[in-house]
This record gives sequence, structure tokens and C-alpha cells, in this order.
Amino acid sequence: MGNRTINKTAVRFVLLFLLAYGFLYTINYALTGILQPGGVYSLWLDDHLDYITAFRAFLLSGTATTIDFFGYDTFLKGDTLFVKDGHSIRMIYSCIGINILCVWWAFVIALPIHIKRKAFHFIVGTIGLIALNITRLCMLTMSSKDYSLGQLVVDHHTVYNCVVYGLILIAIQQVIDRQLSS
Repeated sequence: MGNRTINKTAVRFVLLFLLAYGFLYTINYALTGILQPGGVYSLWLDDHLDYITAFRAFLLSGTATTIDFFGYDTFLKGDTLFVKDGHSIRMIYSCIGINILCVWWAFVIALPIHIKRKAFHFIVGTIGLIALNITRLCMLTMSSKDYSLGQLVVDHHTVYNCVVYGLILIAIQQVIDRQLSS
């Protein structure tokens, strides 16, 4: 009987994770499309629900504040952070990390734990992922403009995604281990 309960819990977790991620991804994808001029565009939604621009501004201002602490002079203009004696960055949609947050939120929604623990993991994980993204952006702005190791060019998006998805997989493994041991 114990194995059947574990199997039902695992199947429920996977299905709920996939459904939650699919829902969050689809809503984000649809809203992103509606908030961009051209195609199916809604000025009212753009004026009242443009979370992409707000989140981008939050990440850039958080990065600017952090690197200002280290003595760099910064200037924000739109989606670009200019850094004197550093590497300026233009934050495009893929830099924001919304899809990574959707994966984390779907994971937390699917967790077979009480709502208070879900809220805790949701908040702490979201803050942690945002902090990791700001840390990555700080490292980019304070580093040299050459992201290469000899002939190999290092893509910071790929490195960041691998690190973050690796951390999420470790968190999933921890949950599975706890379920198997109880």
C-alpha cells in the first residue's frame, strides 16, 4: 500500500506541476502578446497591467542600487542600465526571468505540503531567484566586456538558466526524498 500512495503522490505532483506551468506560461505568453503594440494589442491593459516593464525596471534599479554601493556610477534610461567604467546592459525580455519564475511557482503549487509552507517557499524562492538574477546582472555590469574563455564565448543566459534550473531540480529532489522517507 505504501508504494501506491507514493506513486499517487508523485503522479499528482507531476500532473499538477505540468498543468500549473502550462497555465502560468500560457497566461504570461498571452499577456505579453496583448501588451506589445501590433497584433492583438490592448492599450488599456498596457496602461494598467504592464508587469513586464515594471519588473524590468525593478531588476534594473535593484542592479543599479547594488553596483552603486560598490562605487560605480550608473544611469538608467528605459530598458538600459549604463555604467561608467563598466559594462552597460540592455535588458530584453529573456533577461527578466519570468519563465524561470513560472517554473518555480508551478513547482510550489504542485508541492504536496500545507498552504503556509507553500506560501513560505513561494515567497523565499521568488526572492531568491530575483536576487540571483540581480547578482548575475551586477556581475555582467562590473565585469570586462569580453565574455570568453580563449576561443569559447560564454553565454551568460545559458549559464544562469543552467544554474537556476539545476537549483530547482535539487529542490524537487529534496521534496521527493522527504516524501519517500515519510
